[in-house]
Amino acid sequence: MQTYKRHAIFWLTIYVLWTIMRGGGEDYPKYLILNLFNVPIYMMAYYVLRYIQIPLLYNRDKLGWFLFSFIPFSILFYLIWRFLGTIYVDNLLGREGKIPWFSTGYFFMETVQTYAPGMALFAWESHHQRLKEMDRIHQLEKDKISTELKFLKAQVNPNLLFNTLKSLHEKVIDKSPNAPDMILRLSAILDYVLYKSQNKTVQLGEELETIENYIALEEHRHGEKLQVEYDVHADQSILISPLILLSLVENIFKPISENSKVLTKIKIVIREKEGSIHSEAWTTQDLHSTKKQEIELDDFSNIKRQLNLVYPDMHTITKQEKENSIGILLTINQKQWA
Repeated sequence: MQTYKRHAIFWLTIYVLWTIMRGGGEDYPKYLILNLFNVPIYMMAYYVLRYIQIPLLYNRDKLGWFLFSFIPFSILFYLIWRFLGTIYVDNLLGREGKIPWFSTGYFFMETVQTYAPGMALFAWESHHQRLKEMDRIHQLEKDKISTELKFLKAQVNPNLLFNTLKSLHEKVIDKSPNAPDMILRLSAILDYVLYKSQNKTVQLGEELETIENYIALEEHRHGEKLQVEYDVHADQSILISPLILLSLVENIFKPISENSKVLTKIKIVIREKEGSIHSEAWTTQDLHSTKKQEIELDDFSNIKRQLNLVYPDMHTITKQEKENSIGILLTINQKQWA
């Protein structure tokens, strides 16, 4: 609602309430006329406070002058009230000659009565401004989260493209029968990462299909030195935030060196039960290999940050090590998120 409409509704309400409260029975017609004089004084008090006293004194840290300014303005409004009283209102209410031009009691009573509606309106306006500011901050937070998520998503699979193209180049030169399949799978991954993943949610099946394509490319690249066990049991129609599971899988493949001849075993398990998604990704190096490669995983802060933005207080993620294996375990309370 626009400001002038709120103010019009407020002052009309004050006019009606004051008439009802002060009129009482047969005096309603008189107070309908009387408040045509009183309400404009209340309005003057509010707008002087709102557009003169507060911006010129209070907002400039002149608190003493701000408080002192109430004295002359209160006197001014009282004198206007008494002037209107002597020329018309006193006669209307039958109190002509009964009220002096200045009385301490009447002065304080009329000052409180003059500023009370303005204070109520000021409180209403402050509350409205606070709600608008909260909405603005909330929108800024949403925009910030959206921007950060896009930035995090842009970091997914940067090495995959270059490594796969390099491997694809070699296979094309060698006329490998795997080259066409690699091209199709890489195309599907790029379509998902660059376009579909920009949506807030995707079906779990789309993410799992991309993971399958990713695993196939890694198997083409590393050949016999890589063994992958991929086990999925889940309702593929449920909606999830994209790229988180793919990031988890990508991270587990990173320790594999292009030039290493050590056998690496990857195990990926994804389960969905009663709205929760449980994922495990393990990498294990063959102890019987002639040369054991040191297993190291890059810090998975990217995954953690995405989880904190999309699934706050709805996930657990841990890194575990045992002998020659290292793994990342992730649980997402998808039902609570949805």
